[in-house]
Amino acid sequence: MKTLDICTIVSNRQQYNNMRGSFEAGGFLPSHVEYRVVDNTTRNAMDAYQAYDYFRNTSAARYLVLVHQDVVLKNATCSALLEKLSELDSLDPGWAMAGNAGKQDDWLKGPICLEDQAGLHFDRSYTYPANVLSLDENFIIFNLCNEFQRQDVGTGFHFYGTILTLSAHVAGLRSYVIDFHLKHLSKGTIDATFFDAKQNIERKGSFCFVKDTQPTTCTVLCFSSDKRVQRTAFARSLLMLLHDTKTHGKGLKELWARRERNWVLLFPALGCALFEVCFVHARSMSFREFWRVVQACFGARLSGSLRTTIRRLSNIVSQQSLAQRLVSRTTMTILLGNRLAQRAMSDEKDEVT
Repeated sequence: MKTLDICTIVSNRQQYNNMRGSFEAGGFLPSHVEYRVVDNTTRNAMDAYQAYDYFRNTSAARYLVLVHQDVVLKNATCSALLEKLSELDSLDPGWAMAGNAGKQDDWLKGPICLEDQAGLHFDRSYTYPANVLSLDENFIIFNLCNEFQRQDVGTGFHFYGTILTLSAHVAGLRSYVIDFHLKHLSKGTIDATFFDAKQNIERKGSFCFVKDTQPTTCTVLCFSSDKRVQRTAFARSLLMLLHDTKTHGKGLKELWARRERNWVLLFPALGCALFEVCFVHARSMSFREFWRVVQACFGARLSGSLRTTIRRLSNIVSQQSLAQRLVSRTTMTILLGNRLAQRAMSDEKDEVT
């Protein structure tokens, strides 16, 4: 019996070959690892939920690894991963899933051991393995000794890391983020299909008996029918995207387009969510940084040199912390108007027309 099944949904053969090559270079060799794929290069033969069911039902390994094709292994090794999993077996024989990024209850932060295009993300405020109720889908390990029934909710290629983690939780099993570093070559796609999947899951309310809301690494799922809870989840989701508009600008616009009709009622929730950000990240807030943004905005209004000012604002904000960035962008929207603020939040190379 193989120790590991490394399973991937493949839509780009070159990316998959690079991923597999990096894993083999790290000691994930065919002698004790089986590489399996669902071939979606010509058509969507299976979505992520169907692929998971297929891989799990046909696996004979000790552990099943579901990994994205756009992931590469750098300095980590197979022996290091097996050591982490052995540690997890000793710590909690009832573990079902493990990954490299996830969330428990706090929507602002969560344990993460992941590198992407922006660099290495490793939150040292957590002790690893860290218990979570949502896992990022780029890299998930399943302990096949502990079976659980996947809740019949979710289709497509989004949120299966959260649905499966919550399904395991319902069965009395636990999930963890472990200290095992990979590099993810993208930040994910947040578009109309992402929010369609989100709404379909929320409408079913399958986990409302477990939690009202569940944060993921990029949004907040709401299982409650309570309007106040829904507005709070919407506000938090909006702020989670607002801190990185260069990557998720389209997703931010798509989410805002799906706001409730009486959108004025969202402002109290947005205010509370912004207060949460500022309170939790209070040590990273700086009045000096806030004043720099205010000065630049007034300078633009007085001098009329918008092109230079927008580039300057973009450079200032891009180097700020999450909380500071949110405050700065809100300030720019108030002082410059939405169009110019959006331009400042886009690529600094863009020109004002």
